[in-house]
Amino acid sequence: MGRPMARNLIAVGHDVLVWTRNMETRRQFSAATGASCAKTPADLASQTQVVITMLADNSASRAVFLGPEGLFAAQSGTGAG
Repeated sequence: MGRPMARNLIAVGHDVLVWTRNMETRRQFSAATGASCAKTPADLASQTQVVITMLADNSASRAVFLGPEGLFAAQSGTGAG
């Protein structure tokens, strides 16, 4: 679901920064679309004004938002990146 959305945003001229848990998927998507890749969710959040998530379940959501390098870590300034 996230890939089609990102492709559509790129197609209409938006700069898109992506992050996914799978490094190979991240590399392939970036190579195929020209999207930039963030190192961590915190890295992504620190470089963007809008974050759109497409996550599989509650466990994945908690990890991406609340993990040590999660989206909220960027807000508190504690995330690595």
